[in-house]
Amino acid sequence: TVIYLYIAGEVLEVTPEHPFLVNGEWLTADKLTTYHSLTLHDGTTTPIEKIETITLATPKKVYNFAVQGYNSYFVGESRVLVHNCEIPANRLNLSNFETPKTLISAKGISGKFSKKGYEYRIDTNKITPGEGGFHIHIYKDGKEVAKVMGTGGWSKGHRGNTLLKPSEIDSEVKKEINKLVNATQKAVKNRQ
Repeated sequence: TVIYLYIAGEVLEVTPEHPFLVNGEWLTADKLTTYHSLTLHDGTTTPIEKIETITLATPKKVYNFAVQGYNSYFVGESRVLVHNCEIPANRLNLSNFETPKTLISAKGISGKFSKKGYEYRIDTNKITPGEGGFHIHIYKDGKEVAKVMGTGGWSKGHRGNTLLKPSEIDSEVKKEINKLVNATQKAVKNRQ
């Protein structure tokens, strides 16, 4: 399998397991979506415009090389940051969490995170000014534990309940919350 990433007027041809830096975490190419932006040499990002995954009929020779003394290096004309070697599983985002296809609905969108017991509801209707066009309620075992605004800010409380701080949320769930916030921000922006 070969993955073609279309970014900034060029195409990167990569293997599914090749790690890219996205929002401060390493994601393998097979986990990337067009909602992601890749980190460049200067710390800025460039969006992934299109992804093509091709299963080859015959094997193709690929090279996995190491750059001595460095954990990462840059590829392509845009100088995209990629990892130099295999990354331990505990440093990769290996969750099977996918954002829903529909992110905006007057009735709200509900779903589950990959960690058992964690769920969410995205509200884009009846939003308070300053919330960034939406907010997301986070539930654990049916009880609301957090509320994240479209601006990325976290609410301290809701309906008389004190909510968790970002540092108190399970780290894997927090990564998935960030993925959900980023995808919803793009959907809300495209709607305007």
